[in-house]
Amino acid sequence: HRGSRLAKGIAGWCANRLITLPHTLIKGAIKPLTHRRPDSEKLPTTARRLLTHQENAVAQLRPDNPSILALQHMPLRKNLQTFSIIGDIAPWKLRFYTDGVVSYRSAHLPPPTQEIIVHANHDIGDEPPAIQAVIDILRN
Repeated sequence: HRGSRLAKGIAGWCANRLITLPHTLIKGAIKPLTHRRPDSEKLPTTARRLLTHQENAVAQLRPDNPSILALQHMPLRKNLQTFSIIGDIAPWKLRFYTDGVVSYRSAHLPPPTQEIIVHANHDIGDEPPAIQAVIDILRN
């Protein structure tokens, strides 16, 4: 929710050099999203940057990324129930306060968010405890 300092450091620099979107994917997406559409100017700046400069997920995790900054200032309805499923790479019942990329401090939302910490790395979406947490939230 607040990005990762790793994205601005040497690790982010290296990852930016290694991670790129396939050129054919970018080329195929630009035309339908921008060609001869009167609303193409309405594409978010980050979407345009992704399509024209091949911005990758590492750049999108920078704490100064416009999307991250906008998300931090986005008001939520007072009666909205929110949940945050946060990964922690620590074994057993220890806490390392990180998923290996994003710190707990960055992922944590202020109350009244219901928070669920699961043993997982940054690819939390593939972890059975995270999947079960989503299922439990949706059932309730």
